[in-house]
Amino acid sequence: MKPEGPPMDEVTGEGAKKSDDDQSQGVSRRRFLEVASATAGVYAADAVLKPGEAEAHRKCIDRDPRFRQLAATREGGRVRRNEVVVDPVYATKRNFTGKPVPGYEAKEAWIHPDVAGKLEKVQTYVRNELMRKGFNMEMAAKIHLIVKDGYRPHKATEAMAGWAKENRVGRGYISRGISGHNQGKTIDVALGIRVNDDTIREIWMGSRFDEFSHHSNHGQDGRKLDSRRDNPYSYQGLGYRTPRNYSTLTRSSRNAFHRNLRNALKAAMRKAGGRSMKSEIWHYRFGAGQCFDRDID
Repeated sequence: MKPEGPPMDEVTGEGAKKSDDDQSQGVSRRRFLEVASATAGVYAADAVLKPGEAEAHRKCIDRDPRFRQLAATREGGRVRRNEVVVDPVYATKRNFTGKPVPGYEAKEAWIHPDVAGKLEKVQTYVRNELMRKGFNMEMAAKIHLIVKDGYRPHKATEAMAGWAKENRVGRGYISRGISGHNQGKTIDVALGIRVNDDTIREIWMGSRFDEFSHHSNHGQDGRKLDSRRDNPYSYQGLGYRTPRNYSTLTRSSRNAFHRNLRNALKAAMRKAGGRSMKSEIWHYRFGAGQCFDRDID
């Protein structure tokens, strides 16, 4: 059977332009709000945290959770063949708030040991899934998992909720209560590709990480990359990668490319025990546990 979508033998930049944290600061937060969907649920026009949510957070333990502490991959640094890449966006300005989020004092991702131990397996599963969808073996071997977020301190949850209230973003997108992130058992991930100099570029999957719109939902096709608006939010601000002929693809072929990537990641996560969230293609939860309230420092 002929694989759905464009040929997967080559992935290249689509108007990529390097943009470090200081450059990214100039990107308007309104870009995220331009695509905000009113279908996400009731807007957060009331208190930042409701009484029950605030009470739940007070039960979180203020001590070292002893999670795996994964340092951010060095900017422009080379990666090994099976290395899982770490891009803690909330410790940078490359996130929906436009600045580092309180609680993320170090550029690290903290993850529960049970989940951290599955990351390399997930990466292998993704590569296998992509080969079934048309990637050749050489190309699939260059695909890497990019971890955007893991454990989230209460301080960060509250700051995000405050931003959502101020900008009237629906509750369906930003959690106010206890979530798997507060327990270190939920991860947010993207896919990247190792290029010729052994550095990583993030692959465009039809939406940005933390894009508050239906384009980020499972079951949706995503949208076409807008390199000017989207690239500053990519891994290290280096720009997204797409098939070489992406700009001339038919809408059907472009959507098939997005779906193949999304479905491969979802299948790999499920195989490892992860559960998806309908509104976010990057969000996967691996059970529940004790919540903590400790800054990432």
